[in-house]
Amino acid sequence: MEQLVVGADFGTEGVRVRLFDLSGGLKGYATEPYWTVHPGPAAAEQDPQQWWSAFILAMGALVSDSGASPDQVVGVGLDATLSRGAGGAVGVQEIAEVPVVPVTSQPPLLSSTT
Repeated sequence: MEQLVVGADFGTEGVRVRLFDLSGGLKGYATEPYWTVHPGPAAAEQDPQQWWSAFILAMGALVSDSGASPDQVVGVGLDATLSRGAGGAVGVQEIAEVPVVPVTSQPPLLSSTT
């Protein structure tokens, strides 16, 4: 059975997942959007529960569309744009194991070269 790895990128507009063989060959790709709220001119909020829901949906589509078996996946790598203000932390309730509040982030400062 061919071994595969998943790369997931949680961005501003949604999650993108890719499936690769161990040589780096792309075997599949899926995306799933989630919402971003802009409470101020230079801020954005996202709900971590939506990150998880979007990830599950994207993974389902990735496995279904690629024809791969979940048993073939031997590793998962994650990348995310996290809150600079909170140091990338997401508070979780101990009992329910769910995020306490939305994650607030500020966009990076942009500089113009022109």
